[in-house]
Amino acid sequence: MLIVLVSSTPLVDAAQLAPTAITIEAVQLESWEKQWGATPTKFEMEGGAGLAMSEKEQAAGLNNSELTRSEPVPQTIYRVAIKPEDALLVVVPLRFVQPKP
Repeated sequence: MLIVLVSSTPLVDAAQLAPTAITIEAVQLESWEKQWGATPTKFEMEGGAGLAMSEKEQAAGLNNSELTRSEPVPQTIYRVAIKPEDALLVVVPLRFVQPKP
């Protein structure tokens, strides 16, 4: 699973930050989940499972360009409604399929 947490205020002491991964205690993560956990509305493209990202999608993810209405829609879109002052915490389950030999 992938946990995405976005906050406009610091959540950990700056002394904890490093260029490597930091450990968050389970009890702290559970507290954040209770406080800010949001259930996203998930939109899936019909017939898009297994398709690679288009060049336009990849470019939009790399350089802040935007997809236009004429571009194919992304495979999955998540929409979350929160108050502007709240942090955002979303748990995204990741599914992996073994490729066929």
